[in-house]
Amino acid sequence: MEISVSNINVINLNTVILNLDVSGLRTFYKFDSTARHILESLAIRQNNWKTTTVSSLYSIFRSIGLVIPRQEIIRVFKEFGKFNCGKFVPGKVAGDRSLQSRFVWSVPPGIVGKIAIWTRNARLKGCAKPRMHPRILGLKPYTPEPTQSH
Repeated sequence: MEISVSNINVINLNTVILNLDVSGLRTFYKFDSTARHILESLAIRQNNWKTTTVSSLYSIFRSIGLVIPRQEIIRVFKEFGKFNCGKFVPGKVAGDRSLQSRFVWSVPPGIVGKIAIWTRNARLKGCAKPRMHPRILGLKPYTPEPTQSH
């Protein structure tokens, strides 16, 4: 039986996704506001770059008036490494993308974001209702669903 290259990529991606600490990632999303902003921005991405620089996220958030310090982005990137999403690489030179502080993804970042924010009751293309700034998402702001008491 011949296995095509695309099948190998799917098999490898499935293996990498199985190694994700999904529970830890979802808990991080739930309790850390910086992680929540970053994961929600990743979940709506159409592109899935293999690396994300601290500078690029800082610029994206700053453009909508949300100032997240670079040290906070670095802290979140280091935590992503603990959940087997990839590896944080500290930078050496500003300007050269290959030498900037960055996160190198082992799983496409859009998938990481979607996995983190997905809930059992999701109705928005397989994702939970985002809580991020509506100008980034192009959606209405998050409103929690009422809890049912028994």
